[in-house]
Amino acid sequence: MKKIFSRTILMGTMIFAVITLNSKVAEAHCDSVDGPVVSAAKKALNSKDVKLVLPYVNEDGEHEVEDAFKKVLLIRNKGIEEKEVADRYFYETVVRVHRKGEGAAFEGLKPAGTDYGPALKTAEDALEKRSDKYLKKLLRKHLDEAIEDRFKETMEIIKLESKNDSVAAKRKIVEAEFEFEKYILGIANSIQGTEHNEGEHKH
Repeated sequence: MKKIFSRTILMGTMIFAVITLNSKVAEAHCDSVDGPVVSAAKKALNSKDVKLVLPYVNEDGEHEVEDAFKKVLLIRNKGIEEKEVADRYFYETVVRVHRKGEGAAFEGLKPAGTDYGPALKTAEDALEKRSDKYLKKLLRKHLDEAIEDRFKETMEIIKLESKNDSVAAKRKIVEAEFEFEKYILGIANSIQGTEHNEGEHKH
């Protein structure tokens, strides 16, 4: 039974990540060379308008970004190599300040093309197209699959243990039912942004 629950716990973790778009993945996406923060930094440099990137940093970090922007504009016109180094410095500065505003550490820019899974890409497309149609479809698919798998595994335990009339077998059934209910409640609370105190749910 431990093996079954370990698989379903993993599935639960996966669906929570899909439903909430996993904040760690989303944050890591901001570190990538082709992420939204660096993309904004590129637009700012190419248009020579720092305001295009300022929305990606908090107010406390504006001065540092503006200062780096001025320095980079002076350097990047001196040659191709100088431009590449200067631009890279500005990207790293903006992302570092962005991460600092999130209360997270900056560990360097991630390479372009990093795969963060379909959920994040679909969320980006939804925002770009101003439509959540396909995003909801994707999340429903993941949610349906996760609940179906967990329910089947729970029913397998119940069916197996029901063959034995012992207290130990009945206890395993109760445990399986309770774990399934906590799993569903966890999904619901994740969606609603609420917390659940296990001590409040009693059999």
